[in-house]
Amino acid sequence: MKKSGSGVITGFSKDSVPAGIRATNASHLTIYGNDSGTLKGDVLMEDANQANYFVALHPTHNILYWSDDSIQIIVPSMGFASNGDEFLGDTRSACAGTGYIRVIRGTGSPIPIWSDTIPYAINNFATNSAFENLYTPHELRLHNANGQGGYTFIYDTEFFTNKPAYNAFHRALDTWRKYTGLRFTEVCGEVACQDATANQVAVYF
Repeated sequence: MKKSGSGVITGFSKDSVPAGIRATNASHLTIYGNDSGTLKGDVLMEDANQANYFVALHPTHNILYWSDDSIQIIVPSMGFASNGDEFLGDTRSACAGTGYIRVIRGTGSPIPIWSDTIPYAINNFATNSAFENLYTPHELRLHNANGQGGYTFIYDTEFFTNKPAYNAFHRALDTWRKYTGLRFTEVCGEVACQDATANQVAVYF
């Protein structure tokens, strides 16, 4: 779907894009539109962790290019406190998720919001994290921890028997398998977390 008119977002370079990937351009996204202005402004993306809140993109590390008709960004898995917006969540734990994107011109005037899909995110950590204007985000790397191409999860008894929690976690695993290609294996059954070995990841409350 595309829009037309003045001062609108008309589309994206991708309909679905993961968050937080910096080793490749997988998290790069171009926002197409018109009348964005030539002065760099702010881009806010809906927070996956807090309903009705947004993640602000770092003006240097996540907003790569800004022109009147296109804005190039890296979809973030960690936020940045930019303009004191009341709808910005906790910047350190914030992560862009499926939902609305807000573009605010450098003059401060907003462009009508539009939505995109974020299927998953790779967490980032920051150097210089105590200084909001200076921090640099880095991608956490996934490893072949179990020697089979990914990770092995072992479920604690209390977690395994709580079916809503287990089913939600299992849906997340299916998403990760689909989009990342990592092999996530599971040790199913009622076991204790302390039974996890050095190459397994314990899942518990």
